[in-house]
Amino acid sequence: MSTGRPSTDPPTSAVAANSVEPSVADARLVTQTATAVLGGGFQLGIAILTLGLILSIVQREPLAQSIPSLGEVGRAVADGNAAGVIDVAILWMIAVPVMAALAIAVAFFRVREWLFMTFTLLVLAVLGVSIGIAIA
Repeated sequence: MSTGRPSTDPPTSAVAANSVEPSVADARLVTQTATAVLGGGFQLGIAILTLGLILSIVQREPLAQSIPSLGEVGRAVADGNAAGVIDVAILWMIAVPVMAALAIAVAFFRVREWLFMTFTLLVLAVLGVSIGIAIA
C-alpha cells in the first residue's frame, strides 16, 4: 500500500544480498562439504564394487570370505583378480566416513566453530581407534 511518500526501505536486491547471515552460510558450507565427500565417496565405492562383481561373474571367480592384507589386495588388483577389486571397494567404503569426518572438521575450522570441530575430531579419533582394532 503506497502512502505517496518515497520508501526508505533498501531496494529488494540489496535485501536479498544481505539476507544470508554468516551462520547460515557457515552451516551451508559444512553441509555441502559433508554431502560432497559422503555422496561422491559412496558413489565411487559402489562403482568399484560393481566393477568387482562384474569381474567376478565374467571370470567365474567365487567371492572371498575375508579381506587379506593390504599387500595381497594390491597384488590381487594388479593381477586383475575380482576379489581384489571387491576388497578395494570394501576398504574404500571404510575410508569414506574417515575422509568425511576430516573434511567436516576442516570446514568447521574454516568457519571458526571450535566446539563442533573438536567433537568432529573426537569422532575421527573413535573411527581411527575402531579401524585400528579391527585391523589388528
